[in-house]
Amino acid sequence: MKTPEDKKTYIWEYFSSIPKKFRPNGLTNKKLEKIKSQIFENEDFWDDIYWRHGLNKESLEELLKNDIHTFNHCVGNFWGMISEIMWKKKMIK
Repeated sequence: MKTPEDKKTYIWEYFSSIPKKFRPNGLTNKKLEKIKSQIFENEDFWDDIYWRHGLNKESLEELLKNDIHTFNHCVGNFWGMISEIMWKKKMIK
């Protein structure tokens, strides 16, 4: 199923507002903006982040409150997949 654009934007803004010191090395706002459109078009990415972690049923805030383990897994997958994509594109080392 296709992830709604407003949900992609909500999730993207939530995670990109996390201070840089809590992100993997090299994932600056400037680099994130360069790759944003590619991430938004990547339904495999959103299948994992949105559907697999149940964000179609509750917000990130609710997930954090109700299931910290799934929330942490979602955070890890979000940054891990972005890091991998950026690494493959030689945007980070």
